[in-house]
Amino acid sequence: MTRSLLGKWTSLSSRIRVYELDDSLEVEANEQYEVTRRRVFLDDVVLVTFHRAHGVAFLIVTGLIAAFFDLLAIAMLTIGDKDMIGLIMVAIPGVPATIAFAIRAIYGVDIVTVYGKRSKLALRWRVRKEQAREVYGHICAIVRQAQQKRAAEYAAEAAAFAPATTEETPPLPPAEG
Repeated sequence: MTRSLLGKWTSLSSRIRVYELDDSLEVEANEQYEVTRRRVFLDDVVLVTFHRAHGVAFLIVTGLIAAFFDLLAIAMLTIGDKDMIGLIMVAIPGVPATIAFAIRAIYGVDIVTVYGKRSKLALRWRVRKEQAREVYGHICAIVRQAQQKRAAEYAAEAAAFAPATTEETPPLPPAEG
């Protein structure tokens, strides 16, 4: 059984890795000291989506932080404080928040979601947008291939159990009336 990494996502409290196996996609989640694994079987996939999200909570938090420090620096300018070093020291903490807000607002986070009958998984990319599209196409291809293989197996099983009759059905009697 081959296991290849499709994508990974790290947040404040967890690390998530998604692997491709021969017959499924496996999600390995490390949440502090607990490791969980779950699978979405390729035969059971119902829907694969690709979309972009911006994260309202992230935008609100970074926007408030940036606005606080920027407004504090502007207030220092308006009251006539000539201490430029103090002004720069107040404005510097707001710069990373402003940059993070602008990047997330413009580019967002690309998300590929795979829905199975009983489970789902999500892959996220902040930066590598082309890789997100490639993984989406790859997942669609392997799901289609697995489901076509399964459909062929079902057709072969159905043909094996079907009665082999060569007789024609007798014609219906003429209708009276």
